[in-house]
Amino acid sequence: MSELKVWGEFARMVETGARKMGRRMVEPQVEQFVRHAKELVEWNRSVNLTALCELHALAEKQFLDVIPLAGILPEGWRVLDVGSGGGFPGVPLKILRPDLEVVLIDSVRKKTSFLKHLVRSLRLDDVVVRHGRAESLVEEREAGWRQWDAVVSKAVGKVRRVVQLCGPLLREEGWLVVMKGGGEKSHEEVTTVIGDARFEITRHGYELPFTGVQRCLLVLEKPGSATEKAGQ
Repeated sequence: MSELKVWGEFARMVETGARKMGRRMVEPQVEQFVRHAKELVEWNRSVNLTALCELHALAEKQFLDVIPLAGILPEGWRVLDVGSGGGFPGVPLKILRPDLEVVLIDSVRKKTSFLKHLVRSLRLDDVVVRHGRAESLVEEREAGWRQWDAVVSKAVGKVRRVVQLCGPLLREEGWLVVMKGGGEKSHEEVTTVIGDARFEITRHGYELPFTGVQRCLLVLEKPGSATEKAGQ
């Protein structure tokens, strides 16, 4: 199959999958997803950005997996993507939600070099790339750095560890969103963490459109959050 047909199929898969998940993507967004994927495949030959090299898996498990997250964040929020790696979920999230301000952070210099190149290539506004770890941002916060409305994490590690590292980065009423598999074990683990860290949890389950793989967003909210107030 020619390269043109390969990327045409990727674009159709993204557009169709998004529609199956209840979101209509406009053509420029699809084109940006394709450009992101092309850059990822090219850079992945020399930098370990993702283990998902097969394009169907890449489209579904990386790009389309961001759609539910894009659907729950309030308008205009400032979002920190911890351990962004190849740009997930922060870059597709920004493409789907241009109203968000996004900061991408990763501890590996080669990955942040890729992210800076990607942000320039896609001409994304209000996206900042940082090299470092979440711990360094906590120190900056103590020195007066503004806190985030939401911190998102995909495959960074155990939920308990994510809460310990990223909880201090949230403003009051902020959200910590952890992207996990759909098993009950994840939910039980976070329930234990909630009791220790004074977070409340909302679990948003969904499935990927082609394989039917179960996934969930675990939204850990500081008490008195926007969603709680909206229900009053």
